Amino acid sequence: MDENSPDTTNSRNRVLLRVDNLPPRLSDSEMKHQLFRKFKVHGYLLCVKVVGHGEERYGIIDYM
Repeated sequence: MDENSPDTTNSRNRVLLRVDNLPPRLSDSEMKHQLFRKFKVHGYLLCVKVVGHGEERYGIIDYM
């Protein structure tokens, strides 16, 4: 298998991006969808998560 293949879970090729200042009016699932749409153009996404509540809420974008 090619080491650059999206199926390879090699941590040295992964990038985690934290996104702060998320708008409170969107639900977690809506925000997750919006983050996915905005950030998928920049690479292969493994996972998108929304963590926390209120002003402490942030998104995690996991790229391969």
